[in-house]
Amino acid sequence: MIEDHFIEKGSFKDPNGQIYEQNNNVFRKIYPSYFETYKLLKKNGFIERLIKKELLIFHEEISHNEKSIVLKHSKIPFISYPYEWSFNQIKEAALLTLEIQHEAINNGFSLKDASAYNVQFLGTRPIFIDTTSFEIYEEGQPWKAYKQFCEHFIVPLLLMKYRDIHFSKWLIYFLDGIPLMIAKKILPFRSNFNLLTLIHVVLHSKAIKNANKKYFIPTQAIFISKKKMLNIIEHLYESIECLSICRNSKWNKYYLDCPYDSTSRNEKTNFVLQSISNIGNYRVLDIGSNECYFIKNFFNKFNYYVAIDNDPYVINNLFQNIKPITNVLPLVLDITNPSPSVGWANFERKSFLTRINTNNVSLALAIIHHLRITYNIPLTYIAQLFALLSKQLIIEFVPKNDIQVKKLLYNKKDIYNDYNENEFLSIFSKYFNIVDSKKLTNSERIIYNMIRNEKNSNINPNT
Repeated sequence: MIEDHFIEKGSFKDPNGQIYEQNNNVFRKIYPSYFETYKLLKKNGFIERLIKKELLIFHEEISHNEKSIVLKHSKIPFISYPYEWSFNQIKEAALLTLEIQHEAINNGFSLKDASAYNVQFLGTRPIFIDTTSFEIYEEGQPWKAYKQFCEHFIVPLLLMKYRDIHFSKWLIYFLDGIPLMIAKKILPFRSNFNLLTLIHVVLHSKAIKNANKKYFIPTQAIFISKKKMLNIIEHLYESIECLSICRNSKWNKYYLDCPYDSTSRNEKTNFVLQSISNIGNYRVLDIGSNECYFIKNFFNKFNYYVAIDNDPYVINNLFQNIKPITNVLPLVLDITNPSPSVGWANFERKSFLTRINTNNVSLALAIIHHLRITYNIPLTYIAQLFALLSKQLIIEFVPKNDIQVKKLLYNKKDIYNDYNENEFLSIFSKYFNIVDSKKLTNSERIIYNMIRNEKNSNINPNT
């Protein structure tokens, strides 16, 4: 019997299995209802081929009896959700799903579940994680997960492309995908010239509307040959592969305009690298990462690196520019409003703070002035949150005489009397021990290396 605290509650909807974690290992318990399909998947060699092609998460069978089959999976270093992904991450996840469906049809199977939550990222590489998402394919049957695929992937991508890149955040509210009917109302008419919109949103939603009419009774099942099914999947793949966004934000070229000369840039990079040179297996959390300008050439020194920024264009560029690195995960996430716990009873999808945990080596480079002045977060609250997240903290203090702070205070009353170096040190010293610091040449900026004071390690930032 698996104890409740080991069970991954997000898998409760799967009638064929259960995910649980024990001793830092991840297991999948398969129920007898799925035995027949699983045995065919194994006998065919399909699962093994997907794993070999690095399309499906690696697993090994560790027990098998009449009540259950237990698989041990490779562990994903950090679980992320679609509403934290950039445009190209959603696109890559969609293409992976279609590639697997194509492979499945050719091997006599089909995906009965095309949820975006079946995909995770190993750094910048998408990987499918749901072994029990397959069913036996019978020629003529339509793709049961087609509508789900459209609402989880096609609709968010089209809304991000034709309306606003921030539409991915709608996936927080629509965990089962953004409804086609809503997308049809929101997408502009010009998007209809894209066949993805015309066929898979407009005509698809019209067909659903007709099928939902009170007295509608289908006269016969739609027959879709294997060849036609493969053609549909290939069309979807080619159409999604062509999708792109070209716009940038002001933050894409931030480091070209900010006040660092070559000397201070090198000093900042060296200080960060020296401060985290002995972190071992700890995860790096880069808060307000931008495009990881200072250390993007040194990612090989880290075990796993999670880069978060609230600018989706910046994260999209970072994701594209560092591929195919597998130890750096870029995420669109606002530290002032991190992803909450959502779904059934608020446990189906965990909050970012729960997933990221507390023992990170955190970087907070040139962000504290934004948190204090742009978002009005008191220094005490900032220190508490960073202490909750960080076993070690490398933080850059940007004083008021810095040009970037002056820009923030332009046309804004300076009510931030607490925002000075002495107050900063006084507050952060309550939660951290300062190990080292470095004032950058030709700048008033100072970088600190801090270690959390463990007597305050149980801080709750809500109190």
